[in-house]
Amino acid sequence: MQYRFNRHLERLLPAYDRSLRILVAVSGGADSMCLLELLRRSSLNISLSIAHVNFHLRGEESNGDEKFVRDWAASHSIECHVLEADTVSYAKQNSLSIEMAAREIRYNWFNTLKEQYSFDFVAVAHHANDNAETLLLNLVRGAGIAGIGGMKELDMGRSLLRPLLRYSRQDIETFLSRNNIPFRTDHTNFESDFARNRIRNIVMPHLEKINPAVIQVLNRDMKYFGAASSILDKMAQEKRKELCNMTLDEDAPMIKSIKSAVARAYMLKVLPNHHQFHISVGRLLQEPEYEYWLYQLLREYMFNSAQTDDLAGSLENDMLKRIVSPTHTAIKERGYIKVYRNSIFGNESPVQIDNLEVPVEITLSCGAVVRLEVIPVGSVGKNRFGDGGIRLLADAGKLSFPLQLRRVQAGDRFRPFGMDGMKKLNDYLSDIKLDNVLKTSVPVLCESGKKNSPGNIVCMPGLQISNSFRVTDKTVNCLVITLF
Repeated sequence: MQYRFNRHLERLLPAYDRSLRILVAVSGGADSMCLLELLRRSSLNISLSIAHVNFHLRGEESNGDEKFVRDWAASHSIECHVLEADTVSYAKQNSLSIEMAAREIRYNWFNTLKEQYSFDFVAVAHHANDNAETLLLNLVRGAGIAGIGGMKELDMGRSLLRPLLRYSRQDIETFLSRNNIPFRTDHTNFESDFARNRIRNIVMPHLEKINPAVIQVLNRDMKYFGAASSILDKMAQEKRKELCNMTLDEDAPMIKSIKSAVARAYMLKVLPNHHQFHISVGRLLQEPEYEYWLYQLLREYMFNSAQTDDLAGSLENDMLKRIVSPTHTAIKERGYIKVYRNSIFGNESPVQIDNLEVPVEITLSCGAVVRLEVIPVGSVGKNRFGDGGIRLLADAGKLSFPLQLRRVQAGDRFRPFGMDGMKKLNDYLSDIKLDNVLKTSVPVLCESGKKNSPGNIVCMPGLQISNSFRVTDKTVNCLVITLF
């Protein structure tokens, strides 16, 4: 096994003109001790260090594992890094299973060590059985074709090395026995509390009765799945170019489809920093496998297959549909699927303006800026879209301070410019076809000294002025409200 391992490692690792620095993850168990010894005895020019995590999940057994690894490292004069982890507390604080918490702790620490000590690679002891178990787990969990392609022997993006993937657990046990290499046994591996252990201890033995070579067969199939996944990823990038509009400007189809010049201008002020892309629903439906391509386009933004299936099921009706991932929101409305970063929903605290003796500028959570300034009416130009902003004018003489800039609230009503009757703000926003993602974050300038009533709303900056505060021929000073 050592000879085959050496030859494979030579082919696997890039050529360096110096000693390779490899950090080996060592639990003390059979797999990691096999990897450690194979690397230590390798013919390559390698400088090894050990990383061991004491997860404190098995009482004295965990401490025994740590002592075993420390003693082995000392006896072979190999540097050993040890992390003491409170895995249970970490799992509770981060709402994770114990299994996932241990994984996060382990890999986060490995990455920290890699950066701190400039290791070239982190080597972990995953083998062919682990790979087969991962395939079955991912199939059950619905990971898609990317999740059944198996682990990579060399993941350059993460500097992660898995040189045992082509060897079975039996190969490892045989190597350890023939070379009298000590190791620790984790008795929890024989329990079936965790999903992986149930696959290992219950499912795999049944599959081996059907086909004794199931480990080899699954690992071979994973190579094919991985190749197919790579091909589909390339096709998905081409589909992204065909289907997705990544930029948001006045020529973007989504913007051009909106009739209201006010809504178009407003959206171009507040959306670009958060817009990821938009897709024409009609164009997407022309694809024979549009459900699959929708999943491929959205999965990198942390949407899962259940969400994308739900969204795909709504494409042939006109109803609003929204799905939310930890990082992004996708909305289907008015013939488009629009994907935004969740930053667009940033918290907006009300801002009080006690006076306007000097101009006031307020930065909104979406990144836009509202500027308030009082100037003589004769100094006001006529261009609503001048100076790179959207400008509204109010009669400053009609204002009662303090003013307040806040988000739109349910039940808000005002008198739109040129109208005597009242209208709900949300109805007005729907009438001008404003993007639904913006409706709850539209800023409202109002008189905060009065009770909340239709008469106290001055305007929605960038959108519409209240008729109650319009400029007339009797106006002396104007409040200029500009959205940049």
